[in-house]
Amino acid sequence: MSDSKPISILEAAPSTESGDNHAKMPKAVIATVVAVLLIAAVALYFSLRRNDFPGYTYVGNSAQHDRIYINLGSMQFVGGLLHAKVLFKPHAPEDYDYQIADLATNCSGNDKLLGATRFKANGAPIETTFQHTSTEYSAAAEMVSKFACARSKDIVTVPAYKSGGVQPSDIENMTYVFGTGLNSRSIKYIDGKARSDTDTCGIDKNSIVYGDLHGIAQRAAVLVMGCGGGGSGDFRSLVAVWNANGTLANSDEKELGDRIVVNSITISNGIVTVDMLTQGPNDGMCCPTQRKILRLALQGNRLVDAQ
Repeated sequence: MSDSKPISILEAAPSTESGDNHAKMPKAVIATVVAVLLIAAVALYFSLRRNDFPGYTYVGNSAQHDRIYINLGSMQFVGGLLHAKVLFKPHAPEDYDYQIADLATNCSGNDKLLGATRFKANGAPIETTFQHTSTEYSAAAEMVSKFACARSKDIVTVPAYKSGGVQPSDIENMTYVFGTGLNSRSIKYIDGKARSDTDTCGIDKNSIVYGDLHGIAQRAAVLVMGCGGGGSGDFRSLVAVWNANGTLANSDEKELGDRIVVNSITISNGIVTVDMLTQGPNDGMCCPTQRKILRLALQGNRLVDAQ
């Protein structure tokens, strides 16, 4: 028996690759890896910059939220404060897909994020009374305020209301009269709330917008009212308010529907545009998902479809 060391198959097998191929192989692998990493980085960059929300402009990322957007078209000055709609897209999976809050800032360090609404991916709201805490969202409020204030010069900056026009305190504390003659009815609001024998009503203060309406010499306001009789119904209407020669006046109610969601209201060239969600054919009353756009004009004391 031979005492020689067994020859390994690996040692015995002749090489089928040249020295050049051994040298080139690592370079090819490195080039492939670098290319894959570059593609992934570019995809990640555009993913973060991608705007999945029409009408909103990307602002940046915060510690709490992956992406922050602002609706520049919603920017307006009210009572010396710049207001705008702000959208937050969470960076980690949550029980909601995104949320929209109202920004109010004086552009001098006083920044607030008012009550927000959380939405599912299909646009259906799941929580409408969520309140931001100042500590949790202070950095985000500061970031989006700087972004908005830097661009506020690009919008038409007009007073919240013209001299003699309707004022915010008027809207929340006035007697609204609807209908005429024997069919008329009145309801007195105090601090934006009213109660009757059958209904409890309230003004959505975040919905109030100011603008020039056709036929009104002074600056008017448009707002959303909601009334319910103690059940699950929340019947919402759109109302215009203006100062008629020293006397407050309002339009008849433009019914919007039961448990609808108003995304935004704007006034431009005398036309009121309402972006809202209503119940689609397969929706329950609780959860509207069908988008609807209304364009309305003031005609006499009625808000009618704009031509």
